[in-house]
Amino acid sequence: LADDQAHRAATRTAPIAVELAFGFGDEGGLAAVSVPLPDGRTLQVRGRADRLDRSADGTLHVVDYKTGKADSYSNLGEDNPVAGGTRLQLPVYGLAARLAVGDPAAPVRAEYWFVTRRGRFVRHGYDVTPAVLDETQRTIATIVDGIEAGVFPHHPDGNATFFYVACPVCDPDSLGTVELRTHWERKRADPALVAYARLAEPEANAEPDAVRGVVSP
Repeated sequence: LADDQAHRAATRTAPIAVELAFGFGDEGGLAAVSVPLPDGRTLQVRGRADRLDRSADGTLHVVDYKTGKADSYSNLGEDNPVAGGTRLQLPVYGLAARLAVGDPAAPVRAEYWFVTRRGRFVRHGYDVTPAVLDETQRTIATIVDGIEAGVFPHHPDGNATFFYVACPVCDPDSLGTVELRTHWERKRADPALVAYARLAEPEANAEPDAVRGVVSP
């Protein structure tokens, strides 16, 4: 609470909504957020944003509370807003914030706020700019195209022996993901997977396996 009060004083913000619901129809709240895709289609998204503040200058501040560690979020920014398709909340919540105030051009700042000592009370986020929305739209289009094509590859990361596995369905028996990682490396250049592979691991196109930490068979 002390951290929140200090932040609001510094940014001159005040809450205007909590649990901001969008896209739930008869359950109430806002209409669904429309995300235009590069091919002209529109994806309708629903969800709930934890909190929406507004500053004295009219800037909207979207807050998504987190209770875990902040380390894996530290690379987020306007040049990396969705982390390879794994962090889509903030730009979507930014669009919901604009919908809430009826201003599609309102300036928006969206942040994950880590609200525990474990998370050190840090905030990671960015301004929801046209460039951020363009990247979000391209990323969502890649995901939608893959779903429609039936492309659901196992995609464990290179840390195949860690206790935490980023792809839970890749390790249902807790015996490790070395073999599946090898399969991923073999299949990633297939035309059916290449768009997703470029999204999920863009650095892998230019780096050898040893740099990526891949376990060799």
